[in-house]
Amino acid sequence: MNRILLFCFFASLPVYLFSQNAFVVHGHVEGYPDGTLFTLKPFGSDTLSQGEFVIRGETKREFRSSLYIGESYLESCLVWVAPGAEIFISGDTAVVPRCWEVRSNVPRQREENRYKEATKDLQERYADNLLRLEEVYRSIPSKVSPDDTVNMNKWEEVKRLQQLRDSLEAEICGRELDLMKDLPVTADWLSRLSRYARAVAQEERYREYRPLIQDCYGRLDESQRNSEDGKSVLFYLALEIIEEGMMCPDVELFGLDGTRYRLSDFRGKYILLDFWSGSCGPCKASIPELEKIVQENERCLTLVSITTDGEKSWRKYSDKHSFVWHNLCDGSGWKGLVARFGFNGVPAFVLLSPEGKVLSKRIGYGKGIIDWWLEKFIGASYTRVEK
Repeated sequence: MNRILLFCFFASLPVYLFSQNAFVVHGHVEGYPDGTLFTLKPFGSDTLSQGEFVIRGETKREFRSSLYIGESYLESCLVWVAPGAEIFISGDTAVVPRCWEVRSNVPRQREENRYKEATKDLQERYADNLLRLEEVYRSIPSKVSPDDTVNMNKWEEVKRLQQLRDSLEAEICGRELDLMKDLPVTADWLSRLSRYARAVAQEERYREYRPLIQDCYGRLDESQRNSEDGKSVLFYLALEIIEEGMMCPDVELFGLDGTRYRLSDFRGKYILLDFWSGSCGPCKASIPELEKIVQENERCLTLVSITTDGEKSWRKYSDKHSFVWHNLCDGSGWKGLVARFGFNGVPAFVLLSPEGKVLSKRIGYGKGIIDWWLEKFIGASYTRVEK
């Protein structure tokens, strides 16, 4: 009898665990045709029927997910899920999905809703701008001649829409920071402050909001200031960006074999600093061109790659992929030299003069761009590799 009872207990255990970790999302939307796919990544999807959809899933912790509509990655609604949560989403085609109403018993969703409500008008303009930007960009052929007036005008519109996107992102930041002055300090609040502190330190369009970062930081108690996010905010408040024309600091770096270097060890030639990550696709795509550049310009140029990864990840990637130039680490990841140059993404490049002065900075990679850029600053002594 005891064995039977024990078997019944363990047989029912998975059902019990499922009920504890399960959540459900109920959606009611108007204006979309039946059959429209709604996907809550990474949990599941459902097709719309008479304006309704239901998505069920399991999670062992609170998780920040996104609800996507159809095939577009641009149309999404932020949804916090949690074990036992019942979530209700309502919206229609007249309102962009990122501004749809999300009601639930998840505290982090209620906190997120405060920010969404405060920035709703900006979020709607931002979403509309992204859709228009995508539409115009996709309508431009891969190759456009200078005398193609129609498509050259489209490129000008792309630039204008990108500028508007950047401006709206900064305005949303300012409004959220203003709201944060009066909201309770939570883990998500502190994470948001850290993210915006980095933006304020590294991008000109956010600089005017530095006083708001300082005001919010002033609200933190000692334990909050000693948290990782609290330390990050203080780091970015104290950060001074190295601009073009300045001397590059003589930081210490180390190689895979433990050898220590200083940047001054490479002076005498032009120095190309390459900030990269093993998880960055464009970084990997740049490697063949960088190899050619090193081979053709050894007499005038030294290439120094500096990882933004943690030391363990850097070593793991480097064990499988060899470099024919200096592959170094400063041990500080995103808070190292890359932060002092104001970069918030990779690949990022800095060209130093033979004396160590910063000649130029750029972020991103496209075939032939680095080759062209180096020739522009180094001049006749540089040999182009992409003809």
